[in-house]
Amino acid sequence: MACGAVAAGAMAAAAVAFPRVGGSARVVRRVAVPSSVGVNAIRRGRGRGYGGRGVTRCSVTNGPAGSVDDGVPPEPAPVPVRGGRPPKQAKATARSPGGRELIAELDPGVNAALITDNRMGLSICRKFDGADWAVYQSPSRYWDQLLALGGSVTANRIFPPSAVLALWSGAVAFASKYYPALNTLSSAQPYLQIIGGAVSLLLVFRTNTAYGRFCLANDSFAEVTGACRNLSRKMATWCPVEERAHNARLIAAFPWALKHRGQGIEGSDTAAARLRGVLDPQQLAALDLQGNVAAQLLCELTHSLDVLNEAGVELIYQLLMDNDLSSLQKELARTDRIIGTPTPLSYTRHISRSIMLWLIALPFVLTAQFNNDAVSTMLEVVPATLLVCWLLLGIDDIGMQIEQPYTVMALQDFCQETEDEVLDMLGASEWRPRDKGQVAEAARRRAVEVRGVASSARASPSSPPPPPPPPPASAA
Repeated sequence: MACGAVAAGAMAAAAVAFPRVGGSARVVRRVAVPSSVGVNAIRRGRGRGYGGRGVTRCSVTNGPAGSVDDGVPPEPAPVPVRGGRPPKQAKATARSPGGRELIAELDPGVNAALITDNRMGLSICRKFDGADWAVYQSPSRYWDQLLALGGSVTANRIFPPSAVLALWSGAVAFASKYYPALNTLSSAQPYLQIIGGAVSLLLVFRTNTAYGRFCLANDSFAEVTGACRNLSRKMATWCPVEERAHNARLIAAFPWALKHRGQGIEGSDTAAARLRGVLDPQQLAALDLQGNVAAQLLCELTHSLDVLNEAGVELIYQLLMDNDLSSLQKELARTDRIIGTPTPLSYTRHISRSIMLWLIALPFVLTAQFNNDAVSTMLEVVPATLLVCWLLLGIDDIGMQIEQPYTVMALQDFCQETEDEVLDMLGASEWRPRDKGQVAEAARRRAVEVRGVASSARASPSSPPPPPPPPPASAA
């Protein structure tokens, strides 16, 4: 019966693994000037002519003479590729030499404890492509994963407590042969079966809660990506050309700032270095990198929308772009809630204590099932205990790790992809919105054309008029 209880608990626990689921004295203002203005006046732009034809976004400083600073620097620094952004890194896989270290170096915010060195080469911190899905769904995955059990990070993480419990079970099996009174504890088998069902339910709660948080964070970051693309699409059409490069950097930096905040590395040197690769020095100077950078970027984008009033952008367009900023603000608040409120600590502690107490009591029931000598009993009880510990403690540990979802998602790839799309979309767009005079003139011309067509239709009817009615017959 004890083996049946263990098997029932293991089956219930296995079902859990697959649930259904700052200021300066110099005043800077933005103007549009010809590209011939001096180098010092031109702000750092993007590589593909961001800013439009013949117009470059620049800074005009109110110096002593109040004119454009067009002095040429003695040694101009080389312009970094795409505005200072480091070149794209090749995808690092866990199967490549030094893959684990390389991945942790490229994305310090990822949970390094879950990066595995296995021969399948799949990683939690890399966005899946077609080849990855083919490997992930391959029928040979059963043997591949079984043979790679020695490199399992979950098995290595739970090995210390599992080893202690295995030694404990061996000691119980050995002592029970010399102290028969210990065999009387096997009478607690019915209680152990009941507690095993409760432990399974606790593991269900652990895994479902953690997986729900993972899905919530995944959906939230997808909303961020979509809002950034929508905002870029609208600005590429309605925003003045000379303002697009400035706004493109702010939009592209937001996913990175949100990623850093979700991973808990906001304000670190790594986060600051990444933002320097996206923003220009003037934008960086306006931010407090030790504070809530994502919220500050949204504030700067709101200021940019206010600048659009001076350019004559219609209010309805500004409101549509502000809706996207409101969506980004909502997802920022959701990120703060996810990383700031874990599963209630009472549940976490109760789950851990219940699992450990059940595993400590398990050897007393298993030992009573074997009537062999002490050594043979130990050789049977210890592997059985290790197997149950690997199953139950592994599920609990996986749930604990994915409870912080921002460290187990491929955010590095998503942020880089969003940055490239935003900068390319706004940089390649040379569409200039029509002013109100052009719109009114086009409407007037259309009205004239419509009236002309209507007049022509009245002047030349398509069918002749009907004949007059016959005269009435005279009276007899």
